[in-house]
Amino acid sequence: LPYVSDTDDSGNPSSADDLVLAIVDNTNPELLDFDLRGFTLNYATMDDDLNGETTVTIRASDGEQYSDQMITIAINPINDAPRLDLSEYQNLRLKVGTQKVIYLSEILTDIDGDVDEVTVSASNEVPGSARVSFLDNTLTLSWDQEGMQTVTIQAEDRYDANIYTIVVDVYDSMPLLVGTGPDADVNVDVSNVYIGETPEVTMFLNKNDVTITSLTTTWQLCNALTGICQFNQVNEHDITQKSLGWTFDPLDGQIGDNGMRNMDYVTVAKVVAIASNGEKFQYQDSNLKWTAEEEVPGPETMTVEEVDALIATLDAEIKSLEERISQLEEGSTAYTEAVADLEDLESDRAEACEYTTCDEASSAITDATEGGMDIMVIGI
Repeated sequence: LPYVSDTDDSGNPSSADDLVLAIVDNTNPELLDFDLRGFTLNYATMDDDLNGETTVTIRASDGEQYSDQMITIAINPINDAPRLDLSEYQNLRLKVGTQKVIYLSEILTDIDGDVDEVTVSASNEVPGSARVSFLDNTLTLSWDQEGMQTVTIQAEDRYDANIYTIVVDVYDSMPLLVGTGPDADVNVDVSNVYIGETPEVTMFLNKNDVTITSLTTTWQLCNALTGICQFNQVNEHDITQKSLGWTFDPLDGQIGDNGMRNMDYVTVAKVVAIASNGEKFQYQDSNLKWTAEEEVPGPETMTVEEVDALIATLDAEIKSLEERISQLEEGSTAYTEAVADLEDLESDRAEACEYTTCDEASSAITDATEGGMDIMVIGI
């Protein structure tokens, strides 16, 4: 507006605010792009690497008459620094111990010079983790520890340089979802969590997007009152059973015959799955825990159906134990312990039968005798 003026028909000064400006010509439209907004003329080069000259003609009109003004703009040539197209490597993720090779020749350009004369260097806080090879013009990235890493890359010719940074997420394993719901990659449930009892884990593998070839779980037994973790058990699971699932003692017998104490809890501390492509998936937390706060419910708290189910389970355990006793050497420690266990099962069955109608059956001792075992029970 300071450069625009107007007069009326008598030659007297008139306000320029009512004038209309327009661009009527641009002699080199491939060089500059013009934009007229009100009384402000804006322009920009069509490319970052252009030079030359253009003349733009601006017309001012009051509706009756007009006047044209030519403006010449020259763009001087300057050297453009070499460039690296690192768009493909933004948000890069790299596994610990593996390498990422970036072929610099494929992403390096120098509009004003020869790329063979460009020097590329790279740096990172971990020495040797970002290495440029001048033999094949490659950048190799590799780390031995997980974490976020920033790499600074410089592309330089004789006149100027461009500096870039890329951030690399270095990971050791992919996340593995472990929980009690159906959406978990590994579904875990723990039963028989009572004072004096041994917990039992039922586990299923639901991760189907990759082929899992190895599965390991780590379990701990801790006490909520003392804060002390007594056992740390690593279990390797037979992967051929993944279609059926696994049922197991998470502490692998370490808990002993006395079972869990009051406020003891079992927790799955870590789950590691290895895929056929070598990818590692891992869960590591302590949020999943099962706490023993009461003793196992007796048959007096059960429905008739639950008591019948308990008796059926006891009968199966009694039969299995009888078969085992028949193969043991009489008088051996294993034989004596098995007979004691058999008596406990018979006692539990007798107690359960007080709350339902049991079929008449011989005692385990009698059955064992009929099976060819000579068992003597002496009361003192």
